Amino acid sequence: MEPSQAVAPDLFDAIADPTVLLPLVMANAMSPRLWRMGRRMAASADPLEHARRLVDTSFTHMQPERMAELDGYIDLGAERRRLGADVVDGAIADIDAGWDARRKRGLLHPDDSLQEVMAAGRFPAYAYANVDVINAARRAPGGPGQRPRGLTSCLDEAALFGALLMLTPEVTGRLDGIALLASSLHYTVFGWTGEGAWWFWSKRDLFTQEAFAIRTATAHGGDPGDAIDAVMSAPIRRVVSRRGSLDTGAGTCSLPADELRRTLAAVEGFFGVLPPGLDVPVDGLRFTPPSPHDALFARAVECTSAEDVQRVVRDAHAADGPEAGAAGEALLAFRSLEVADLMPYLQAARRSPGLRLAAGRALGGTEPRSPEDALKIAAGPAAGPALGDSSRLALPHEALARGSCSPAERGLLLHVLLEQVGEAPVRTVIMDSDAITRMGDLAVRASDGSRVDPAAVGTDGPALAHATGA
Repeated sequence: MEPSQAVAPDLFDAIADPTVLLPLVMANAMSPRLWRMGRRMAASADPLEHARRLVDTSFTHMQPERMAELDGYIDLGAERRRLGADVVDGAIADIDAGWDARRKRGLLHPDDSLQEVMAAGRFPAYAYANVDVINAARRAPGGPGQRPRGLTSCLDEAALFGALLMLTPEVTGRLDGIALLASSLHYTVFGWTGEGAWWFWSKRDLFTQEAFAIRTATAHGGDPGDAIDAVMSAPIRRVVSRRGSLDTGAGTCSLPADELRRTLAAVEGFFGVLPPGLDVPVDGLRFTPPSPHDALFARAVECTSAEDVQRVVRDAHAADGPEAGAAGEALLAFRSLEVADLMPYLQAARRSPGLRLAAGRALGGTEPRSPEDALKIAAGPAAGPALGDSSRLALPHEALARGSCSPAERGLLLHVLLEQVGEAPVRTVIMDSDAITRMGDLAVRASDGSRVDPAAVGTDGPALAHATGA
C-alpha cells in the first residue's frame, strides 16, 4: 500500500488495497483505550458476544448522510485519477446495484439521495481510523448514561471487533481462522474453530451457524443466498486475513492457496452455499507473496497490554526486512510521530475533504481565503494533544473537531491551510515539543502563534519533516 493510505484510508483505498485493514487493526490493539474497553472480556462467559456488545454500546453507526454532514464528500474524479477508474467505477457500480436492492427490500429512507450524489460525481467521505481518533474527532451525544459515543462505519466496527479479539487468548487460542468478508457496501468478520463458526455482520448481530440457519428459515424462505444478499447487498469481492487478501475483481490473492481453500470451505460450510462473488476458480488466480503483517500479528496476540503491542511494533520497525514495513504502516495508522518520514501525514491531510468543512465552521461559515484566515483558524483550538498523546498526530480536520492541538498538530493544521490560500511553498518542521511553519517570509511557531525568523525553517527537504535544534 502507499504509506498515506495507512494513515486514513477512505472507502476507495480499502477497495484498491484490502490490506489497509491490517495496520488499522494493529493500531487499535496498540491503544490503551481499547485495552480498557476490553478488560473484562476474558472473564466473560461469552467473549465473542462481549466484544460485539462493546462495539455496539460504545459506538454509533453512521449513515451516508451523517458522514457527508460530518466530513463532506469525496470527489470521484480525483479518486479515479489517484486510484484508477477501474477501482472507483467498479465500486460505484456495485454500490448503485446494491442500493437498488436495498430499496426494493424497504431498507432505505424514502428521501435517501446517495445515488443522486454518486451520479453528480461525489461520495460521502467515509474514512477509517483507529479507536482514539474515533473517540477524539467523531463524537455524538446519546450513549449509555448520555456519554458521547464514537461515530463509526462498518469497516471501523470490523477493525474494532477484530482488535478486541486479539486481546483475548481464550478466543484467539481456539481459532482455526478469522477473515474479513467484504463487499463494496459492507464489511463483516467471519471466524471458525473446530467446534463451529460465527459471523459478525454488524455491531448489532453476531450469528452462530445455528442462528444463521434459523434466520434463513424464518426470514428468507430457507434461501441462504437471499439471507447473505440482505446483509451484503453486493457480491463479496474481498477476503482479508492477517496473511493477506483475496481480491476477486482483480483476480489476485496473497493468501497461500491452501489457506484460501480452507477459508472458502469454512465459509461454504457455515452458509450452506458459497456466497456470490466468492465462486472463483482458485487455480485461475494470480498469487502474490503473503502479507508481512502475519508475523507481527503472531507476536501481538501474545501480548498482555497495549504497551506490549506497541513495543512489538516498534521493535519490528527498527529491524530490517519486510516486517519493518508492516510495522511502519501500523505506526502510521496509530498516528505515531516515531516514523522517519512524516510526509504520509501531510498527503493524507491534503486529501481530506473534512478540513474544508471544519475550516468553514471555524470562520463562521466562510472559507479561508488568506494567510490571516489560516492563522485565525489555526489559533482557535485549545492547547493539548487531540489524541491525548503529544507523540501522536491527529489530522487537521480531526484536531478541529476535537477542539485542541499539540504543537505538531497545530503546525500541520496551519501548513495545510496555508497551502490552500497561499501561493508560495509551505514547509513545517516538527521538534520534540514544538513546530514551526514557514511560507515565504511568514514563519509561525505553533506553541504560541508567534512570528519567528523564517531562517529557522530551511527551504530544502520534505514539506513536513522532523527537525533537530531548530
